Amino acid sequence: MKTNPETKARCVNDGHTSELDVGIPFLKGLYAGKCKTILSRVFGEDDWKYHVDFVVKLNNGQWIPIDWKSTPRDGNEWITLEWRNVNGQSGWLLGESKWIIFQMRDFVFRARRLDLVNFFMEHVNTKLIRSSKQYIRFDDTQYQAYTRDKWDREWDGKPNEDVMARVRVDDILQWNDLKGEKYQCNKYTYDGKRID
Repeated sequence: MKTNPETKARCVNDGHTSELDVGIPFLKGLYAGKCKTILSRVFGEDDWKYHVDFVVKLNNGQWIPIDWKSTPRDGNEWITLEWRNVNGQSGWLLGESKWIIFQMRDFVFRARRLDLVNFFMEHVNTKLIRSSKQYIRFDDTQYQAYTRDKWDREWDGKPNEDVMARVRVDDILQWNDLKGEKYQCNKYTYDGKRID
């Protein structure tokens, strides 16, 4: 089964639109008065290899790399964490961004990338399940690492090499690590005001 080219193009366009129309205004609101500039769109290798969509340069000279994720199909409840991408390389969870920001249907959710890595390691069953040619059931992907390796990549006809898992947003927001310290993650309005 190959990925529908129209679906792939729509997803890429929706992601870029989300970054420009929602991401930039959100970051301007979140970092108001604290930053000199926001590199609004990082293209090429920085985007796909290092998983960086924006870079915020703070007034003190610090640079903050950010990866932006557009609204998931499920609205506000679930997100997919990508451990490995379809090429078998490090997924965005193992990228170079300090923060991963998710545009949900009703709010924006920001989490420190390293905290999401820890959450994945502590909560996801990493015994890999494989896709069928037809479909992976939603229930099978909850807190379970899975791959779509029986689906072929559009550009070379080889199997996907991805590893992902779906997790509940509220579990991340409420989770404390093994030391009892809360993860660095918060909910915000679309204009950058914290709501949790």
